[in-house]
Amino acid sequence: MSTTRRHCGWVDGIEAREAAFCRISQMGLLRLLTNVRVMERAALTQAQAWQVYGELHRDERVSFLEEPQTIEQRWRELTRRGSASTNLWTDCYLRAFAELRGLRIVTFDRGFASSTPDALLLE
Repeated sequence: MSTTRRHCGWVDGIEAREAAFCRISQMGLLRLLTNVRVMERAALTQAQAWQVYGELHRDERVSFLEEPQTIEQRWRELTRRGSASTNLWTDCYLRAFAELRGLRIVTFDRGFASSTPDALLLE
């Protein structure tokens, strides 16, 4: 597993449709933008969060990808651990999605990046 770490300016260097959201990452962004514990005084209303997502969606560098038809099988394979964990469900889903679409995960989450091959960890 190789995790690359870069500054958030990475988005300036991407090309058209090189960044993508799926439904889970879309919800994650909206949830974080409206979370006072994460955003503090910069927390947005739900309407404002949708505006931010709308701006991202209109950016030619960003696309929205539908779920691959075979995702459940790979997701199940990644979640057959012998331990209880509430935090790994979404991570494993996103990893399965990326693997099936041939994508690279970009994240701020150190734990997720360390358990995901070729993830890009942003600072």
